[in-house]
Amino acid sequence: MKNLLMTVLVVGLTALPAMAQTPASAPGGTTPAPASSGHLPDRFQIDTGFFRVKSSTTLWLNTGSGVQSEVNFENDLGLQPNTNTFWVDTAWRLSRRSTIKVALTSFSRKNSQTLTKTFTWNDKVYAAGLSATASLKTRITSGYYRFALFKNDRFELGPALGVGYLSFTPRIQASGSYTPPGGVTQTANLDVQATKGSITGDIGVYFDAWVSRNVAVRGDYLYIKISPGSTTASITDYRLALDVYPWASVGFGAQYKYNKYNFSADVLKSSLGGHLTYSGAQVYLSFLFK
Repeated sequence: MKNLLMTVLVVGLTALPAMAQTPASAPGGTTPAPASSGHLPDRFQIDTGFFRVKSSTTLWLNTGSGVQSEVNFENDLGLQPNTNTFWVDTAWRLSRRSTIKVALTSFSRKNSQTLTKTFTWNDKVYAAGLSATASLKTRITSGYYRFALFKNDRFELGPALGVGYLSFTPRIQASGSYTPPGGVTQTANLDVQATKGSITGDIGVYFDAWVSRNVAVRGDYLYIKISPGSTTASITDYRLALDVYPWASVGFGAQYKYNKYNFSADVLKSSLGGHLTYSGAQVYLSFLFK
């Protein structure tokens, strides 16, 4: 999907000279109307619909003792990787070239099973054989500022700056008896929950291309990697969308969305870190307002 998006971007850039040309005059001296979005309102846009999220979540939690285990919430704790949820995305065109977008996605997952792997979570040993319940709540708020360096009635292209807030709350409960190798039987009753909220930001490029008066192809790709102190954080964010408007103010669309967040944790400090990936197909209704 990433390669497809980059291909569309290259095709769009190749098509810039043709799209930038002034339409030729038709017989009789009149200028034909271009195939564009000119007859559709685009001052304000709301997209909302269904999101089939595929998640991959590896987290670690430590108290600064230097002990750290990676826990994959799908493979080790049995959380379903696929989740169905609704989402909403709004766009406000501030001027001919400037647009602000805000999107919100929220979902939660939970599962109970017997542990098949021993791991350390917040310096507590979760031993194989214990009965465990794991849950993970996720909320993603994303904002984008876009500026069209190039824009005409059929195509716009320019830089995009992303800002947002990611919050997730993992919780792992476990109880029962287990016998460590060469040891005596022990009883455990564990319940550790952590919450991480992080401001996010990335930078990249976007495009909107109207292939006809009522059909648009849209895409963007943003990325950033920073290393504050002894930690590292990176964000990858991209999408590719197709919007169709049978009516002037109401249409529908489909897109593929991908978000990946990496937050490394310092083993010598109390911290929660991990790798979180959310991707999948979205289908939605799109509403345009003047």
